[in-house]
Amino acid sequence: MKPFCHFRSVVFVKMGCKLPADLRVIEMSSNEFRVDQAILTGESCSVEKDVECTSTTNAVYQDKKNILFSGTDVVAGRGRAVVIGVGSNTAMGSIHNSMLHTDDEATPLKKKLDEFGSFLAKVIAGICVLVWVVNIGHFSDPSHGGFFKGAIHYFKLDCPAQSPCLHYLAMCSSLCNDSVLQYNPDKDSYEKIGESTEVALRVLAEKVGLPGFDSMPSALNMLSKHERASYCNHYWENQFKKVYVLEFTRDRKMMSVLCSHKQMDVMFSKGAPESIIARCTKLLCNSDGSVVPLTAASRAELESRFTSFGDETLRCLALAFKTVPHGQQTISYDNENDLTFIGLVGMLDPPRKEVRDAMLACMTAGIRVIVVTGDNKSTAESICRKIGAFDNLADFSGLSYTASEFERLPAMQQTTALQRMTLFSRVEPSHKRMLVEALQNQNEVVAMTGDGVNDAPALKKADIGIAMGSGTAVAKLDCPAQSPCLHYLAMCSSLCNDSVLQYNPDKDSYEKIGESTEVALRVLAEKVGLPGFDSMPSALNMLSKHERASYCNHYWENQFKKVYVLEFTRDRKMMSVLCSHKQMDVMFSKGAPESIIARCTKLLCNSDGSVVPLTAASRAELESRFASFGDETLRCLALAFRTVPHGQQTISYDNENDLTFIGLVGMLDPPRKEVRDAMLACMTAGIRVIVVTGDNKSTAESICKKIGAFDNLVDFSGLSYTASEFERLPAMQQTTALQRMTLFSRVEPSHKRMLVEALQNQNEVVAMTGDGVNDAPALKKADIGIAMGSGTAVAKSASDMVLADDNFASIVAAVAEGRAIYNNTKQFIRYMISSNIGEVVCIFVAAVLGIPDTLAPVQLLWVNLVTDGLPATAIGFNKQDSDVMKAKPRKVGEAVVTGWLFFRYLVIGVYVGLATVAGFIWWFIYSDGGPKLTYSELMNFETCALRETSYPCSIFEDRHPSTVAMTVLVVVEMFNALNNLSENQSLLVITPRSNLWLVGSIILTMVLHMLILYVHPLAVLFSVTPLSRGEWTAVLYLSFPVIIIDEVLKFLSRNTGLRFRFRLRKMDLLPKDRRDSLKLQSTAESICRKIGAFDNLADFSGLSYTASEFERLPAMQQTTALQRMTLFSRVEPSHKRMLVEALQNQNEVVAMTGDGVNDAPALKKADIGIAMGSGTAVAKSASDMVLADDNFASIVAAVAEGRAIYNNTKQFIRYMISSNIGEVVCIFVAAVLGIPDTLAPVQLLWVNLVTDGLPATAIGFNKQDSDVMKAKPRKVGEAVVTGWLFFRYLVIGVYVGLATVAGFIWWFIYSDGGPKLTYSELMNFETCALRETSYPCSIFEDRHPSTVAMTVLVVVEMFNALNNLSENQSLLVITPRSNLWLVGSIILTMVLHMLILYVHPLAVLFSVTPLSWGEWTAVLYLSFPVIIIDEVLKFLSRNTGNVSAVYKEHISYQLRLRCSGISHESDVLLPVVKCRLEVQVQIKKDGFTP
Repeated sequence: MKPFCHFRSVVFVKMGCKLPADLRVIEMSSNEFRVDQAILTGESCSVEKDVECTSTTNAVYQDKKNILFSGTDVVAGRGRAVVIGVGSNTAMGSIHNSMLHTDDEATPLKKKLDEFGSFLAKVIAGICVLVWVVNIGHFSDPSHGGFFKGAIHYFKLDCPAQSPCLHYLAMCSSLCNDSVLQYNPDKDSYEKIGESTEVALRVLAEKVGLPGFDSMPSALNMLSKHERASYCNHYWENQFKKVYVLEFTRDRKMMSVLCSHKQMDVMFSKGAPESIIARCTKLLCNSDGSVVPLTAASRAELESRFTSFGDETLRCLALAFKTVPHGQQTISYDNENDLTFIGLVGMLDPPRKEVRDAMLACMTAGIRVIVVTGDNKSTAESICRKIGAFDNLADFSGLSYTASEFERLPAMQQTTALQRMTLFSRVEPSHKRMLVEALQNQNEVVAMTGDGVNDAPALKKADIGIAMGSGTAVAKLDCPAQSPCLHYLAMCSSLCNDSVLQYNPDKDSYEKIGESTEVALRVLAEKVGLPGFDSMPSALNMLSKHERASYCNHYWENQFKKVYVLEFTRDRKMMSVLCSHKQMDVMFSKGAPESIIARCTKLLCNSDGSVVPLTAASRAELESRFASFGDETLRCLALAFRTVPHGQQTISYDNENDLTFIGLVGMLDPPRKEVRDAMLACMTAGIRVIVVTGDNKSTAESICKKIGAFDNLVDFSGLSYTASEFERLPAMQQTTALQRMTLFSRVEPSHKRMLVEALQNQNEVVAMTGDGVNDAPALKKADIGIAMGSGTAVAKSASDMVLADDNFASIVAAVAEGRAIYNNTKQFIRYMISSNIGEVVCIFVAAVLGIPDTLAPVQLLWVNLVTDGLPATAIGFNKQDSDVMKAKPRKVGEAVVTGWLFFRYLVIGVYVGLATVAGFIWWFIYSDGGPKLTYSELMNFETCALRETSYPCSIFEDRHPSTVAMTVLVVVEMFNALNNLSENQSLLVITPRSNLWLVGSIILTMVLHMLILYVHPLAVLFSVTPLSRGEWTAVLYLSFPVIIIDEVLKFLSRNTGLRFRFRLRKMDLLPKDRRDSLKLQSTAESICRKIGAFDNLADFSGLSYTASEFERLPAMQQTTALQRMTLFSRVEPSHKRMLVEALQNQNEVVAMTGDGVNDAPALKKADIGIAMGSGTAVAKSASDMVLADDNFASIVAAVAEGRAIYNNTKQFIRYMISSNIGEVVCIFVAAVLGIPDTLAPVQLLWVNLVTDGLPATAIGFNKQDSDVMKAKPRKVGEAVVTGWLFFRYLVIGVYVGLATVAGFIWWFIYSDGGPKLTYSELMNFETCALRETSYPCSIFEDRHPSTVAMTVLVVVEMFNALNNLSENQSLLVITPRSNLWLVGSIILTMVLHMLILYVHPLAVLFSVTPLSWGEWTAVLYLSFPVIIIDEVLKFLSRNTGNVSAVYKEHISYQLRLRCSGISHESDVLLPVVKCRLEVQVQIKKDGFTP
């Protein structure tokens, strides 16, 4: 029950109490009284309280030393206090009140999306009305049957028929069933109640799913495990009401259930196949769900199938149904005739694959195996055949017996049968025990396996009882006589104890209050269990976690009443409790073994529970055992008891003699096995580990020996110090000791922080681990603070990272992983720098030598997009170097790219460039397929036309040399990618197979390069040509040396004595006198300096305010201060909320972070409240989101991700709107022009479902723009879709529609496969039958024009999808490979479109036809310009603020449009106008106009 406090009530508080109200301390009963009030004030350490009032004016919570705040915890001491505030009148209550008055507001993004949604709905409604109005002229078409019917258009999609047999099979399995299948969250497993065969039918119903839901599998996957266990079964049970049940009987071998569903009553039956099939006269067809008569042939087929199931050891059931008259309330056996057969269900629990090998191994080893089972004989024999028990045998007589057959044998034959028996079936528990005894009587050593309660007697009787891990506790545990010593040990551990062990369901973990040693005793009592319950372990397992936590302890506390307690004192080193139980009073004692043993005169025997005198030999044995416990680093306690006269109410120290010794309890928290290996890995990696502990020196040294900190050492002097020993050393010796120290014991929190500071003063990088509040100062001071996952919130908040599994080995693994990531980052940088240096050198050298350009711009672009991209990404998957944990740690000031590394990059880059130029020159001078010029002729290529030459000047325009150069560049960079598998390890040590991603990227890159060489259209596009064998040989000769060069450089790196030393100096941003003059002004300002909030500033005035300073400012100055403020310190909860409101009043969007109750009001008021993952529940509930890793950098990453999501949302909207505008324009223009309908409704539906759906979804996977975090935040009132954006959508949409109509018209007028009509003939298509024409009127029903139009619409929208990779960035910057999901969706869409064109049934369904090559060419010509149009619009978007504003006064331009006249081509009546656009640009600078 929670305490109930009134104003002015006096409350007694002690360690472990959570304070129920605001209190004022009036009396202290201990020397120290401390409270953890971090939940309210955010202080990292507990604070000391006393009875003295504070003299501070304007005191904040932190200053009120005599006040205890509601909800905080007492961590040390005890005392009395008076209530000064309850409920809403407490400090916590005031925070709660302020939260109640804060309304939840929608985020700015949500508001704008709502506004845009409303606007979009209106636009769509207007478009719908417009389309309807445009088509009014077609409503009177006779095909519609009248004007009003013509205004209505339906298009229905038929859903694929559900499998009727599976449908009925699921219904019958669910309804004709009495079992239960449910999920147990405590065990995280599914449990069954009822027959296994019936449960299997429930599982079958779940796997079949429900009818009419195409997305049912994904929908079911969204359910929780508890809901999913029987979701489909519950569905059928809700659909059908069970009216009557005919239970299963052995003579019928079936059961039936009468069910009612709406106006239909159905009887479902299940049972043995032979019984069901005999009663069936009809059969349910799976093809169309019809019911047909069950012929003799069908019946024979079913019986044959059933027999085959039996041969496969399947347990088989048959299912059937019958409709009965509506309203019937009962059924009888007579109704179980004239059934409709649904199907057969076969169930199998197959033996494991490894069982057969195990059986053969046993036979080879001379071990005889007898299979004992309750199954029937035939099923058991079939299983025995499968597992090899009856290998190569056809007759099992003499090997296989049922229990009844064996019992009918005479005694002599039973003895003989036992010697040959391999299978014993149809057995009961008594038969199993009988078998074991009979075999033992024949001098056999019997090992018995089992998993159920029925196996327990035989398991117990066998020489070796082996229980299955998944079996019952009764099968697993032997139940010997109860141990008297364990009995009393559990009683004493429970009663002589002040600790509390409880389960916290919110955290799903067990929690303790009190000393760890006492909690360990409580756990011991739970493990011992209770006397007199043979099945206690299984009984305890039935309890909930909350009840199980202290069930046995509560049992003993209820059995014994505590009468008097003698508290622990340091001189006695023990405590005692007087307990009363019925007519017996007992004193239980626990304490230090040496103290308890000295007071004992008797000993409790474990054999029979008798009490015998404690002899000198027994005492010496106990002391020896206690000493051995100490050597094993066990914390040891001794337990004893003594009976006292009944009715005694008190005990004294004099009663603590003549005790009866119960036993010793050793407690150990052993180091994990992997810690020793981790310690050795740290030493190898040059990482020094210092063990810091509060334990005494001997215990700590023993643990350090176990974990390998003192390997092979006998004398620890100079390595192990206690805190007091270290403090007594002179300063110089302390410095020396720090350099060798391995163990620092008996420390306090201040010593930990001192150790960290001392090591940092020696220029060491210090990582500190800890889990308690006392570790927080040192964790915060360390360079890397690592809190344990099970530690306190204070420790976590003070740390840089949290170790989820509390495992030291994970830190070492993280160091190795971090080093690998760091190395891969360097390799990525190295590859990109050396590759780009190579390209620059190539261009530079060609210019210096005066030879033609080695590479065309499009070729350079290809190399950058393909060659750099794929391998560079794959380098990130490099595995760790074998010596990654052998390398010494980097120095603090070491750059990511050192001078030596940059020199290596430069050497490789120069070679890449020179090899590329060499390939170009080689073709002209040495290649057999080249002109074999001299070098001077190549250099003078520009004067070729002015000189007489033996070769044509067109040779300098040949594509072979640039193709060779480009291929050299590609191949040399592939070899260079292999160099980057490791920074210093040879390719012979870390081979390419260590990173198959890199090998795959290289192969893919080369395949793409082959495509552009050998596919003619691509070769023309990239100005390349296929290479001969000789040219490929030259490419390889020029490319491979890059590996040799890098191997030499790696060799020099590994052998540091041979390495050239380079140093890159880092320029300081500030002069030395300025740097030296900067002093820390306060703790908060110092921290802000460290995190970059005050970069390069010496004076923080106007940027840094305390709460009191800010409040003293006039209102006008406060407004100004808010616009510049960077730091706000010494604040209370009200100040935080005030700051949020003030910023919001200035139209700022405010995001607030916090972790305490004191932050909750501000978090709730802020536009975006962000709680720390380690924060309080109140802070989390007041926030919009929770930051799991407590890392501010994650917020910045989230902002970037949020901007990317916002951009992708806009791109999604843009794609959908422009696509739909295109479709509307297509329909509208066709109606206005009076031409036939361009697209059929089914075609439009296909385009909407497929073309819009897949790419639109994939757009959501667009990567962030490179400048996403350089853009300024959006204004609060800015719309999601601005006017300019909507104009862009409109332009693209109009083009999509016009291109679609143009494709339709093109086929009729220009296509070689079309009729080549005039435009007027096309417009007058409706009067074709009334006129004489040179073409048949059926041409207007041809499927080619609509197919061309539909394909143009699909392809143009695919190109438009590529436009949507970025809102403003060009496709040359953000390429399609940045979103492979989009590329995949486009490919899939085109594949689906190809299917409907070229698969005849689909083509008929969608009224399309295959297209010719010429028609596909026209489609591409009409579709591709959408990219050019959007690139122009993107260019205008990027340069709107620059060209038009910044350079408006410096740039002028003129546009002239000149047209040559009107002409007509052939017999086409459409006019052709040829025009030329001339652009003249003038740039004015300093009065000069070029």
